[in-house]
Amino acid sequence: MTRWLRISAGLTLLALAMMVWSVLQPTPLPVMLAMSFGQVVGTAAFAIYGWVVFVDLRRLRRAARRDAAKVEAATVEPATVEAATVEPAKVEAATVEPAKVEAATVEAATVEAATVEAPGAPREPAEPT
Repeated sequence: MTRWLRISAGLTLLALAMMVWSVLQPTPLPVMLAMSFGQVVGTAAFAIYGWVVFVDLRRLRRAARRDAAKVEAATVEPATVEAATVEPAKVEAATVEPAKVEAATVEAATVEAATVEAPGAPREPAEPT
């Protein structure tokens, strides 16, 4: 596309040079060339430029549509999320029954009472055992 833009710019400069020549030397030949050939060259340059802009915009829109399709494909649909939810009936296998926890319980008889004394508090005499 840059090649076509350079051609368009070159044709524009050629047409502009013809117009300036007809203004600086107002004889019949430069004026006739600028009015006919200069106008054709300038119009062709503008048409090439418009075509390049149209093709570039079309390319950008296609790329945007392609990116939007990639994002849409990457999103999770609600139907797939439902399959990932866990039903309560399936959770029953993961629950622990109280009878199986008996080994983990600590009986009160095995734990001796520990007393914590505050600093500076008077001590009570220990009871004989």
